[in-house]
Amino acid sequence: MSLLENGHTTQMPDEPHGPDPTDARVEAALIELKAAVGSRDVEKICGAYAVVRKRLAGSKVRDMFERVEQTLGPEARRILISSYSHRQCFMCDAGMVACDQCDGTGKLNDRICGSCDGLGIQLCTFCRGTGWADPSTIPGELARSVHEKQFRYVQGELARFKNEVHITPEAFAKADPDLRRKVGSWLMRLEARLADLEEQAKQANNLSNQTAFGQAVNEVDHLLQTLLRPTKL
Repeated sequence: MSLLENGHTTQMPDEPHGPDPTDARVEAALIELKAAVGSRDVEKICGAYAVVRKRLAGSKVRDMFERVEQTLGPEARRILISSYSHRQCFMCDAGMVACDQCDGTGKLNDRICGSCDGLGIQLCTFCRGTGWADPSTIPGELARSVHEKQFRYVQGELARFKNEVHITPEAFAKADPDLRRKVGSWLMRLEARLADLEEQAKQANNLSNQTAFGQAVNEVDHLLQTLLRPTKL
């Protein structure tokens, strides 16, 4: 299966003298990519693929992908999309950091912290709460497939949340702080990820995905507001 998305044949940015397909640097980069795949390390795979793209700058994307598939085999597309969809933000814990108003305690002046609704956490400012690496680091030729894979994952997480979490707003307000933080962060992360995917679809003028992502955002926001509103004072 080709790695191309929708017949995309855009030419890669040129290097000063153009690429040489037989260049030792290209072969070395492809060997490094194969080794990275063997390590199953997402960061190594993405880093190695970035080097391959650089070494083959000036080539058509189709030609570059042919070289990658020759090296990795027919699973190349799945491997790259999976790797980029799982890259994580290094500045937080799955999209969350301690609330800077209450220092993570959930209380401010013996009252529920209004900034975090008593959860003691807030969205990471680097990844905006997604827990994912910056979407600008996803190569354009893979971006749409990566975002769609991330959406399927988030859909699965939302279904799992609704299947596993059965708690009334009143019970949530009185629940153990650790449980409240776990449930709250789960929903906050889902909402942040869906909002991020909606924005990426908007930038790509993908109306169908933008609509689907937006509807899911509204569903998660409703769950969040239903649980958190009774805790506000």
